[in-house]
Amino acid sequence: MGQARDFEILTINPRDPQATKIPAIVPLGLIERYHKYRSVDFENLRAAKYVLENAQRIFSVLREFGDEERWCYTGRPERWYVAENVTAPFPDNLVFAVYLDSRIRIYQSRAERVAEDDPMSPVNWQSRYGGLVWKSTS
Repeated sequence: MGQARDFEILTINPRDPQATKIPAIVPLGLIERYHKYRSVDFENLRAAKYVLENAQRIFSVLREFGDEERWCYTGRPERWYVAENVTAPFPDNLVFAVYLDSRIRIYQSRAERVAEDDPMSPVNWQSRYGGLVWKSTS
């Protein structure tokens, strides 16, 4: 029987967006915690996977954590979970944000309201993040 371990998703390297894709880690502990206590967040790990594989924006340095190296990837999946066993189309007024720490490990993912100036960026992104690291051209 195999050993339980973290899950990996290939994504754009936030330190060098032009380089080869790197694995983002979904920690086993996060998966287990969401599965046990937060079923909608557990199911929305699918949306997080979609965003990491199809990122539209990458932001640096979440100001709420000081100078620690962190990133926010954003995108818009087609569908997401809104309640246990209930999916819906992802709304136009939201963007799905996936937060990674300095070890490229997911520590949170959630839907956020979109910015007025960019439908792929979270509201107030200019004051919340250190800057825009990468923007999709497609």
